[in-house]
Amino acid sequence: MPAGFKAPSGRTKPWGTGHAVLVARDAVKRPFAAINADDFYGAGGYRALAAHFARSDHYAMVGYPLRQTLSEHGSVSRGLCATDTAGRLQRITEITKIEKAASGARYTDAHGASCALTGNEIVSMNFWGLTPAVFPQLERRFVDFLQHNGSDPKAEFYLPTTLSALNERNEALIDLLQSEDAWFGITYREDLPTAQSAVQGLIAAGRYPAPLWG
Repeated sequence: MPAGFKAPSGRTKPWGTGHAVLVARDAVKRPFAAINADDFYGAGGYRALAAHFARSDHYAMVGYPLRQTLSEHGSVSRGLCATDTAGRLQRITEITKIEKAASGARYTDAHGASCALTGNEIVSMNFWGLTPAVFPQLERRFVDFLQHNGSDPKAEFYLPTTLSALNERNEALIDLLQSEDAWFGITYREDLPTAQSAVQGLIAAGRYPAPLWG
């Protein structure tokens, strides 16, 4: 916790993904990746990120084509990425209720209208490349967050929200990278066999060892 703050009575968990990254500040001294622990991103994203940091100290986000991130078993929420002419991230627009469709995908907007997507749109899956410069930026914003939300037992300090704010205020440059590998996760219980099959396919192709663990 920042100096002068303590967890309120009844708070039983950390304050979200921004807090999770911040608590690593004393241990991390080099560029690093921050991901969702329950998603599979593929080795290509890590290669893209390593190549990026070999030539740049900008932050980065590894994005994936929307079609690679949809579920066969229900709708999903995704952040659509917009870039400038230099390929830097401009903004992330959160869209909910996205489903597969013959044309690629569709979602229902706030007014109940059905909107078409091609499936080629690049979306954020919370795969971030950062440097230790982010820690003082996160801490300043975490202090402000706690001043306004510290007594709320359910409030969360989200990493994507904070990075987007830094980007929009030109306090950070975030390059948008793309991975050639598929992303997959388990949004629904029915997604588990598909995820298991995908991992088995990577092992059979020799891209991952067998046994995978141990």
